[in-house]
Amino acid sequence: MNKKYTIISRDEFIKLYKFGSLLLIESQIIDEDIEKIRNLEKLLKELPFDDEFGFLIIKFSFLKKDFKNLYSLDIKNLETIYCLSESAKEWYSIKFNSKIRFRVIEHLNIEQVKEFKELENIKKGSEVIFKMFENSLEKRDLIESELAEISLSKFLLNFYKTQNDFQFEYKNFYFDLITYQRENKFKKEDVSFFYDLIILVLLKERKDINLKLYKSGDFNLKKYRSYQLLEDNKQNNLYEYIKYIKNSKDKKIQAFISKFYSFEDLVIGAIFLKIRELLNEDDGRKSGYQNEIGRLVDDFKDEYRQELSIAFYLIGSLLGYSKLYDDFYDAEDLNIFKEEVNKEINEIDILRIENQELKKIQEEKNSKIVELKKAQEIAKKEKIEFEEKLKKELEKLRLEKDTEIKKLKEAKINLEKEKTVKEINKPIQNIDELLKDISVETLMKIAKELGSATKAKKVNGLNKAIKKVCTTNDKIEQLKKLVEIERKNENLFELAN
Repeated sequence: MNKKYTIISRDEFIKLYKFGSLLLIESQIIDEDIEKIRNLEKLLKELPFDDEFGFLIIKFSFLKKDFKNLYSLDIKNLETIYCLSESAKEWYSIKFNSKIRFRVIEHLNIEQVKEFKELENIKKGSEVIFKMFENSLEKRDLIESELAEISLSKFLLNFYKTQNDFQFEYKNFYFDLITYQRENKFKKEDVSFFYDLIILVLLKERKDINLKLYKSGDFNLKKYRSYQLLEDNKQNNLYEYIKYIKNSKDKKIQAFISKFYSFEDLVIGAIFLKIRELLNEDDGRKSGYQNEIGRLVDDFKDEYRQELSIAFYLIGSLLGYSKLYDDFYDAEDLNIFKEEVNKEINEIDILRIENQELKKIQEEKNSKIVELKKAQEIAKKEKIEFEEKLKKELEKLRLEKDTEIKKLKEAKINLEKEKTVKEINKPIQNIDELLKDISVETLMKIAKELGSATKAKKVNGLNKAIKKVCTTNDKIEQLKKLVEIERKNENLFELAN
């Protein structure tokens, strides 16, 4: 019989060595010919290959057919055991019986096989994440076509090989986004993903100091106004922050947006960073992460469906099927799962529906708040108009009151004038009473006017002097006239003692 080859897993080799025989599938048996290596590589690509330590190539000379398309290999017919690389050979030589001779298969391009399986993992990752959210995303093929020119898969292959030492290329925003790893210890809130984007923008300036600060985790963002604005304007979730940034008229926020190729890239970046954080396996995925992803999808699927789809495509490609299969199985509700798991998945669906209802309630609440604010503005305007009208009416009343008071004062003055005239015109009955109301100075003038030579300073003395000289009717009449003149004077009683 011609020499044959096949590929078996590590576990199958253990069983072959332990039990002495192993069933082989006819389609996986390869003849020893010039196509041997190519066929072995092709078979490796079809198997669930993840690394060179998981499989061995065996060479044998005889097979016994036990079942249709199945052959039984006896360990005695096993001729050679080949490892896929030198490192795999060393590992098997240490882990297995030291009497077993392991060799390395020649001419097999194991790196090409690895690259094929990694590309397959990348593609399947994007496929399953779109299946999980197919009702909320664009068609995967459309997004794949749109991103075809950036050679995402090729970039990811290089990224996987040197992930720890990978450098920013600053050629494509999506590549920088994938390369970026948070070094600063931001608080675990949605606003922190925008802080990450601020750092990405600063790194794009290609300043060595920025790169040094980034790697040290000591990037102080407080001196940047875009950071302060986001810090001071707290929002409920990622979508609300996007809405705030989009509607902001602040020049610093607008400058921050302009650093991206487009506003849509900013949205993609924020969504990507949050989903990557939620699906992070380094610290273990936190409880309820599926619900949080579901809420994020519900927030963005209507207004930013394209951006949401691109972010999910990037995440699916980056993580690959190997890091998403468990989430995919939960979403698919596998038949082999226990009822408790099915129940948990149903509860997730219920929560998503509840979140949608809560969103509607919040939108209605916001609408009512807007209406209330409008009503308050109208009421405020009406209040101002009423106060202005009231002010004018009060001013009118005040003017009318002032006019009335002025009229009353004028009436009082006229009344006093009439009274004064009456007093003036009142005949003098008693010269003594008359003289009592007149000041000393005035009496002195009267005495002088009457030709009196007396210079007495007391009123009684003057009375005597005046009475003495006023012995004729002519002089009394003259005195009366003088008194009338004195009364008409404005300072009539001001000089009185």
